[in-house]
Order: sequence, then C-alpha cells, then structure tokens
Amino acid sequence: MAHTAGPDAGVAAIVVDMWNWIAAHAITVNAHRPKAFDQLSPSLRRFITSTSDDMLDTVDAQIAWRLPLAVEADTLVAELLAWTARHLGATPPSVDIHEVMQGAPVTVSGLRTTMSFGFRGWEKPWRSDRQNVLVRSFLSAIRSVDGRTQPGFLVKTGTSDMNVVGPLWQCPIIAYGPGDSALDHTPYEHLSLDEYWRAVDVLDAALRAFADVAVRPPITRS
Repeated sequence: MAHTAGPDAGVAAIVVDMWNWIAAHAITVNAHRPKAFDQLSPSLRRFITSTSDDMLDTVDAQIAWRLPLAVEADTLVAELLAWTARHLGATPPSVDIHEVMQGAPVTVSGLRTTMSFGFRGWEKPWRSDRQNVLVRSFLSAIRSVDGRTQPGFLVKTGTSDMNVVGPLWQCPIIAYGPGDSALDHTPYEHLSLDEYWRAVDVLDAALRAFADVAVRPPITRS
C-alpha cells in the first residue's frame, strides 16, 4: 500500500502503465497494416482493485490479444515480461517461455511491487486456402439456392474451430452460416428464421455437390 499523497505509484497505476504499453505496442505492430485481420488487437477484459487486511493493494486484471499471422504468441509474452522487469526495476525472470505458454506461472518482483502472470487459452491464427473443391461446392450451392446472391469472401477475426483443426489437419476448411456476425456474443444477437432455413438449403446443396466430386471416379485415358 502507498499513500495517495506519496511519491510511489499505486499498483492500479502500474497496471495502467502496463496496459498503455500494450496499446502502444499494438499501434507500432499495426503500422502499415490497414486490415483488421492483419492487426494485433489487445483488449482489457477485467480490472479489479482491492486491499487486503494486512494493507496490501492488489489488482486482478485480465488482458486478451487477437493475434495476426505475423505475430507469434511466445514473442509477445517475452516482450511483455521484459517490459515489466524494466518498469519495476526488477531482474528479468529466467523462464522457459514454452512452459509459460503452457500455463506455468511467472512472477516479476520489484522493490515494492510484484506482478504475477498466467498465460492461457491461446490459439494460433489461421487462414485457409480458398481455391479448393469445398469452397467451389459452397459457391455453387449459394448461387443455386438464391440466384440473386453474389457470394464473397471474408476473413474472420474471431477464434473458431478453424484455429484448432486447420493447422493440424491441413485440410480445406471454411466458415459459413446465417446471421450478422457483428452481433455475436452481444445482448442483441438474433437470427432471422428465413436466413436460417436458407442456410440449411445451402448446406444441403453444398454437401451434395462436394460428395458428387469426392466420390466421382477419376478419369483415366488409355
């Protein structure tokens, strides 16, 4: 605990300093990257201050990053720990960054302030190829269900199953579905039943088109 009239920064201010560095670091990384999919996107998810009975101020904070293809999670973690050590005037922690990325806790102890970190729940970014039979099956299905629709491609900025299975399976994979994704995980999320049934028809047609190509015997020439 530090007196509000004293020269020492409280732990809340130190965590704010850390967040300001994270935001500034993202701006630097994102220079000349106008597309959201290519940007590093941090978000402050929780910030709770408290004081214990033995007069220790604490802050419980949670910060999340959305990683672009060009940023490695372990590099980002190493840079954050190095900044923390410099800011607290502490010796940089000697850690195995791979163990830290698997959830091993790491602590940086300064003269008056200690910061403990735990990193969890990270997935690598993934971008699928769009020149394959699965994509062509969906494009054909969308046009067959609604001839007025002009299908296009979007890059999805949220984490999904694609991040998990895509790098492992190295298979064609796309995201498709009805609704407005801008409303996902909000109180206003809803779905038009007309869009829902149209999506069902598209899936039915896409699976039939894909199966037709997948089971078609190869053409041989003598």
